[in-house]
Amino acid sequence: TFLSEKGPREYIEKQLLALDATAEEHMFDYQGDLAHAVVAFSNADGFLIRGFTNGLSNSHGGKHVDSVAAALYRAVQIYAGAKQQFTLQDFKDGMLGIVNAKLHKAAFTSQDKARLSDDRMGKDFEALVFKEAQAFFKANKAMAKRVCDRAVRINELKTKFKASKAVATELNKVKRQGLPPNFAPAHKSVPAHQRELLIVEGDSAAGGLRRVRQKHQALLPLKGKILNVMRAKADRALISRDILNILAAIGFDPKAEDPMKKLQI
Repeated sequence: TFLSEKGPREYIEKQLLALDATAEEHMFDYQGDLAHAVVAFSNADGFLIRGFTNGLSNSHGGKHVDSVAAALYRAVQIYAGAKQQFTLQDFKDGMLGIVNAKLHKAAFTSQDKARLSDDRMGKDFEALVFKEAQAFFKANKAMAKRVCDRAVRINELKTKFKASKAVATELNKVKRQGLPPNFAPAHKSVPAHQRELLIVEGDSAAGGLRRVRQKHQALLPLKGKILNVMRAKADRALISRDILNILAAIGFDPKAEDPMKKLQI
């Protein structure tokens, strides 16, 4: 028997602990006839809202998750400064939580029920969540401003990489020529979201790790003396061979609309 007095909030708190992440004190909690959604705004990397339908996990999310994220995005934008810009993708980074749809004869994209496609979780549901989200952010204006500021910083960082033609050109060269011989990729059988990249200084540091690393770990030694990017001009830092190798190793694509969409690690 398992008893949780906090419900989804307990799951979120444990996830934050596991990720060594922190979150805003107040969580968005929507409880309606069609769904229960609880969302925290954290400093964790990525979009970490899990979708469920009648308690069954939807590993690829679905309309219920998309609608909650879109409603929160629409509601928070009035708290951004006049010149601040960020996309839905920027805003979603750091969101962690659960959306559980409560539907009779729910529709899915496939038999494994990995993604919910039910139209009841579309625009009408989003409108209901949007109304609650407006009230939530109105009651937590300082938090809403902090969430916007984080999304803006993420957008600015992505724009720097994306806008630099030099980065795109140099990164294409690296991809054509291949990563350095001392790069060791993760095993291709491991899904991208389970891989990690170990970055070490010099081949001597890589020697021991090369023998004992696990199959989900890629290994990239940098040269012995690396560029001090804190003192270098931004353009020079971004086209540093070491940084280009890191970007190539993880699958970053500065020419794509979302450069992070097809990461290999």
